[in-house]
Amino acid sequence: MGCQMATKILYQNNQWKVTTWGLERKDQNYEIEKKRLTERHGFDHSLYSWPLHMLTKDVSQAAFWDAWEMALVLHGSACPDPIDQDVLEDTRVYVKQLILAEQIEDLERAHQRKRGNLPTGIVTWRPSDPDVVGDALKKKGIVFNYCL
Repeated sequence: MGCQMATKILYQNNQWKVTTWGLERKDQNYEIEKKRLTERHGFDHSLYSWPLHMLTKDVSQAAFWDAWEMALVLHGSACPDPIDQDVLEDTRVYVKQLILAEQIEDLERAHQRKRGNLPTGIVTWRPSDPDVVGDALKKKGIVFNYCL
């Protein structure tokens, strides 16, 4: 496996490193061999698998995307399937929609807590795109104020 071999770091961010072997999490808990970077998901294989898979993990989505896209640039020729820019963009949009939906659900729960419908607790939220999130919440009838 990549972490057990001597590999050269080609690029890194705060959580991931792109090595000559592939893409590895810095704490050595996760590694993706370079030939697997363009694996696809779903019955019609219309989305790349790894960004969707990482949504289920405790990782920074921004850090993963940064490193994964750099790994595609550096190792794309090692992948059995060429990088498809349309699939890449579709995957990016789909992942952002899932993240936005989760943020909206978190805000709805916070709104319910504020109204007394749920137990109170500390809710921390920093929207990645507050205007998009704000518009989505307004459509649901939720009014909120946020501070960046």
